[in-house]
Amino acid sequence: MLNKRLSLLVALLLIAGVLTACAQANENNIPLASSLLVKDLLWQTDGLYGYRMLRPAGWKPIDMKDRRGYQPPGLPSQADQVLLMAFNLQVIAKATESPTSMIAQWGLFERDHSLSGWTGGIERMWTGNGLSFTLIRTLPHAKIYLLKPRSDLIWVEAYAVDKDQPLTIGLEAHGIYADERRLQQAGLLDDFATMVASISAVQPDPKNIDPALKD
Repeated sequence: MLNKRLSLLVALLLIAGVLTACAQANENNIPLASSLLVKDLLWQTDGLYGYRMLRPAGWKPIDMKDRRGYQPPGLPSQADQVLLMAFNLQVIAKATESPTSMIAQWGLFERDHSLSGWTGGIERMWTGNGLSFTLIRTLPHAKIYLLKPRSDLIWVEAYAVDKDQPLTIGLEAHGIYADERRLQQAGLLDDFATMVASISAVQPDPKNIDPALKD
């Protein structure tokens, strides 16, 4: 009887080891990018702004002081630009008392930590401010919206909840890129959704940046 129990325990430990290895393999898996502008993705841990996600490997990182930015290099025109931004709203809210829209979003999250409750509050805030928006994708832990405040500007805004923390990823598309059909046909919206699906919250730690980021 003892030998049977030991055999069963060993078998369970082996299964647990296999499952752990599979989970780690899935976590570190890097899908192919759809967009020529993105080209390649890599896993980025950014303890300064409290998140881990897939991001464009060749894009230049920018410390925007209240969020991390990434911008594709070599775009031919200053008017035709794309900017990716990511941050953990909880980290930002605890580091500043400025009455910005991000702090308003933090207040909405404090009222309701669920994805539906938080984004519902954001939608009502946008409506009250006269902003029109479209929900373009819903993921298991995130929602992606499209807003077009001007003819030459598109905002793609994603809101995610992980480990009971609010995460935001934004994409600003200017000039020729401010066209939803162009973004869709180029595969940039699909790549953005891949990044959003990958994001998770990490403990804030300015030293925990892997790979290292240099502006």
